[in-house]
Amino acid sequence: MIEGDEYDTAFFDKRPKFIHYRPRTTILTSVEFDHADIYRDLDHVKQSFRTLAGLIAEDGLLIARRDDPGAREIAEGATCEVWWYGPGATWDGRIDSVDTERGTMDFTVLRDGATVGAFTSLLVGEHNLYNQVAATAAAVRQGIDAEALARGFASFQGIKRRQEILGEPGRVTVVDDFAHHPTAVRVTLDALRQRFGGRRLWAVWEPRSATSRRATFQEAYAEAFDAADQVIVAAPYDQSRIPEEERFSSTRLVQDLTVRGVDAQTLADANQIAGALAAATQPHDVVAILSNGGFGGLHRKLLDLLAARFGS
Repeated sequence: MIEGDEYDTAFFDKRPKFIHYRPRTTILTSVEFDHADIYRDLDHVKQSFRTLAGLIAEDGLLIARRDDPGAREIAEGATCEVWWYGPGATWDGRIDSVDTERGTMDFTVLRDGATVGAFTSLLVGEHNLYNQVAATAAAVRQGIDAEALARGFASFQGIKRRQEILGEPGRVTVVDDFAHHPTAVRVTLDALRQRFGGRRLWAVWEPRSATSRRATFQEAYAEAFDAADQVIVAAPYDQSRIPEEERFSSTRLVQDLTVRGVDAQTLADANQIAGALAAATQPHDVVAILSNGGFGGLHRKLLDLLAARFGS
């Protein structure tokens, strides 16, 4: 299984990467506007996904999330077989429990209301539930049984930069995640809230992607951090090539978050953020560092400062 990407292939090939694939089974989770440096608008994004759907052989399978408007629109135009998944769809799921000490989720996958299997996973949260429902559907299509799936889910340690625990110096849990689109920020923080329960959750976000450095989602980001107790927003990465009137504002985001009752501040760079976090965090806190880049080495700087403070 590989992840498809609608971003351009290379500087000499502006077609999306997934145009070069010839999939027989495709999972379509969502279709939203992103990559403002590549796409004009949502309709432009949809054009690429329609092309992807058209690449699936007629005897292939598209597994699409029914409650996502973009995914539903693309799937309804597909010529191959379509399996729908999501809340209330043919393939559905439920979270049975979350162990906030172990950071695991017990969940059940359903097909037409009947149980396919009950599983345990380190991937916690509603978006991870439905990702795993879709993965189950794809595996069943290939003839894999529930017992084999259970072993796979239980042993899977996740992937790099997706709720990845980097360390726990002084019992402060430092998590790295690639989230940068407002939807990804929201569902990631919601998942971390489920995973770690009532522990104080810090969200540290860097506007670094081509889209997040623009004002495209300025208002949407204000609604993405509600699950966090404390928010630190870095100054946007290099905006020198973006017209001033089109630039994202970290200061405005902090103001909007404050109005929503979220305790937020903006700090200029990784050194300031690491110092502030190392001084303010307490044992049992969770720090989620969200960026699609290196964030100025913040991860290592914070771990080192916490280790020096707590002696571990």
